[in-house]
Amino acid sequence: MTMLETPTDTKVISLPAQALATALAATDCTRGTDTTRLALSGWLVRVTEQDPHTLTVMSCDSWAGTRATIRLADPVEPLEILIGGADYPNKPTKLSTLGCLKSVKDPKALLRVSIGRAAVGLTAQDGTVNELTLSGHQFPTFEKILDGTARVIDGQEFPTFNPAYIDCAARSQAAVRRATGEKLLEAHITFQALSRLKPAVMVWHSNELKLSVDHLVMPVRVS
Repeated sequence: MTMLETPTDTKVISLPAQALATALAATDCTRGTDTTRLALSGWLVRVTEQDPHTLTVMSCDSWAGTRATIRLADPVEPLEILIGGADYPNKPTKLSTLGCLKSVKDPKALLRVSIGRAAVGLTAQDGTVNELTLSGHQFPTFEKILDGTARVIDGQEFPTFNPAYIDCAARSQAAVRRATGEKLLEAHITFQALSRLKPAVMVWHSNELKLSVDHLVMPVRVS
């Protein structure tokens, strides 16, 4: 897969549409609704040069965050973009409005991602286009907290916790089932960190979708 550059400095990268749709669905549960902080209402999409076979998508509403990774069959050009933002009149973009990602049944179907200075365009094979503008906004640094949290259940007894914690993971799984046409089979949610006044971490994965998801729920807001 190649990255193309035009005279207008727009780069075009091909991504597997089904993989992106699945990862966006898995992380939709922790996107924010504060339109004064647009980065919170979007998704951070990343493929690194070090691991071109892994697509990572993240969301964070400053109190909770989700990271989803999907192993890709073919390598993808490196990219890091923030997509989403606010629809008119000033409402966070809904996953359901991304027409280019609806009913992606063919796992080999590709999506053209056009990355410009002011906008990101998502173009499906049928020509459906979504223009999303979030360039220049800073995504929260919740990933450092996620990776820095000790993955142990604290104490001799399972601590009391807010049941809303697990609701985040349940909504993530429900969204993935809708996005993939019920391809997600039973996926157990595991707490890896749970302690009073400390971040809680939940994980789950799907072998059939090659998908891994980490959820972080924080007792205090992260910038």
